[in-house]
Amino acid sequence: MPFIGIKAINDNLGHKQGDDFLMAGAAFMQNSINKDGTVFRTGGDEFVWLFELKKAKYIESKSQSECLTMADERIYQHKNSKRTPRELITES
Repeated sequence: MPFIGIKAINDNLGHKQGDDFLMAGAAFMQNSINKDGTVFRTGGDEFVWLFELKKAKYIESKSQSECLTMADERIYQHKNSKRTPRELITES
């Protein structure tokens, strides 16, 4: 989940305000999912939400570290393509 417009905040208001915005956004996301998951910042303006599933058709990973690595790879692939995130998930 990227924060669109963070560059404009950094450029116009300064990096401190940009960082404050990102931290407030991360707190909002974590509060939104309560204890059902965890929010991780993976890049400058990119966040990943991880949820523990009790039931799933298939499991891609058994560890948070591996999930974050896969998410980071998919974000990179998405930035370098015109495909949707859903298309990238089904390719993996």
